[in-house]
Amino acid sequence: MSWKYTLDLLESYTFECIHVHQNHNHKGIPQDQCDNLIECEILPNSIKEQAIQYYIEGFTIRQIQSMLSANDDFKISIEKLYNVVEYYAKTHSENFTFDRIISSECHHTNAIIEFDRALMRFFITDLSRIEMWQKLQDVILIDSTYKVHESFRSAVFILTVDPYGSNYVLAMALTKKETENNYSWIFMNFLKHFQSPQVIFVDRNQAQYNALSDKFRNSKIIFCLWHIQRNLITYLTPLHISWSEFKKYWYTLYHSQDAKTFNINWSSNW
Repeated sequence: MSWKYTLDLLESYTFECIHVHQNHNHKGIPQDQCDNLIECEILPNSIKEQAIQYYIEGFTIRQIQSMLSANDDFKISIEKLYNVVEYYAKTHSENFTFDRIISSECHHTNAIIEFDRALMRFFITDLSRIEMWQKLQDVILIDSTYKVHESFRSAVFILTVDPYGSNYVLAMALTKKETENNYSWIFMNFLKHFQSPQVIFVDRNQAQYNALSDKFRNSKIIFCLWHIQRNLITYLTPLHISWSEFKKYWYTLYHSQDAKTFNINWSSNW
């Protein structure tokens, strides 16, 4: 699965379709009347009928958009297409919800997307990542990237490392707030699809650490070396130690490739 495609999917449907639907009443019209407004009336009837037929046949909204926009002389936006199909679904007493849109898209991409009802949190993975984890199950790395989107405060990437040192993204999540509750929700969804790892490497985020300690009670949680090294300068410099000597010993330990080598280096240098 393309992670860019998945993010595009979320962007299109969350920030266009849902917001367009929720903001129909920008003219002050009561919501119950707004639900019957069809912004797509400017579309030719033949196009609307074809879109509905594709919908009945089981095509996703994105696929319908692609098929209807094949002609360079005519383009249809996602939001107008959403309104066409939404109106058909409502008038035929169908349950047309965000759940259905996402479920339909996932069926065609092997994606697995979990989300809360307020659309504040998303968890994304796919079947190939789950199958990959069945062969590893040793180590995961968790890293949060700050301010990835104007609507989401953080993207949380969950990766693993194979025996050859290559990194692979197992899952990612989007959240509007970096709270312990939101991290717990993310890790709960991870455990729905993946078994607990033996070791988890994390950065120094207290909310994340608290949630990990609760959800992964049998895993060893370790702070990553990058954050440890950053803190070395902060906390050791005031001690007025010989920094050059310390760095020499530190990197000797850092480059130990196994437990035996580490123990030898530790005993000889300390």
